[in-house]
Amino acid sequence: MFGIDVDRRLFYEGSPSLYGFGVWPSPFASVATLISQEGDWDAIPSGTPDLAWAKLIFREDAFDPVTRVRRGRLYQRFDTQPAAWHVQRHPAAPLETGGVDLSGLFVKNLYTYAPWFGPGDVARGHSPALFALGVRESYTLWTLLSVERLSTGENLVTLRARSSLGAMPDLDDAAIPAAGVDDIHRQLDRVSDAEHRQGPEAIIDACRYAAPAAIGLWLADRDGDAQFRAVDLNEHIKHLERGAKPMALLINAAKIIARLHARLKPNEEFSRGARRLTEADAEAALASMGLILRELGWARA
Repeated sequence: MFGIDVDRRLFYEGSPSLYGFGVWPSPFASVATLISQEGDWDAIPSGTPDLAWAKLIFREDAFDPVTRVRRGRLYQRFDTQPAAWHVQRHPAAPLETGGVDLSGLFVKNLYTYAPWFGPGDVARGHSPALFALGVRESYTLWTLLSVERLSTGENLVTLRARSSLGAMPDLDDAAIPAAGVDDIHRQLDRVSDAEHRQGPEAIIDACRYAAPAAIGLWLADRDGDAQFRAVDLNEHIKHLERGAKPMALLINAAKIIARLHARLKPNEEFSRGARRLTEADAEAALASMGLILRELGWARA
């Protein structure tokens, strides 16, 4: 169990019977929201990140800034708020006074959270899941990598920053045909926005718009035919395959994005028995988009 003294910003942990002790140093704790479907984006709370009223809290235990991986525990709001705890004197409040029980433990009303177990497949780490940490005005997205059950009965979750899925290369504007620089930046901004704020379907969809914009501009400049900027990605692929020196990496990267996008159609899942697209598929789309930009010679070295 996880208890919060919101007035003093002090944290406690303890048993289900609400006997506990102070946690020091204070852990990093964030308001968390599980994103499992499109409507969940509206559930991200707005305003001040007040832990006292959060439905779900992430408590960080470790963070690797190189890999951008966090490990920690998730807690869900307890039924009784605030709940009466019996706790030892907090290390950060050595001079604390107040009501005590017969055993000398302080009796404190704390906002209380129980270990989160979540939907079955998600809680076991068998289903892709995304968590938003923070509030609507300022949050980060984290992909669930694994779930480990601790001896305390809590779940230790490992999260990876969504923004590290597949970083777009820095563009060399001087290498991009001047007629399309603004459009390319606009398309890639859309990809970036989807990467940081939306699910895998939106990321793949954004890459599907950005890929023909980039390849079409490049072909229009190379072949002197502006019509290439108006045709579909599949037509670009066919044209490249007919070339004297087919660009295999460029073609295959474009095919991956086109195929993933086709899988977004509801009839694909029904008629072909196709699986649901995941975070890993979004990562493949982002990596393919980055490869396209490098193959076109538009990425900084």
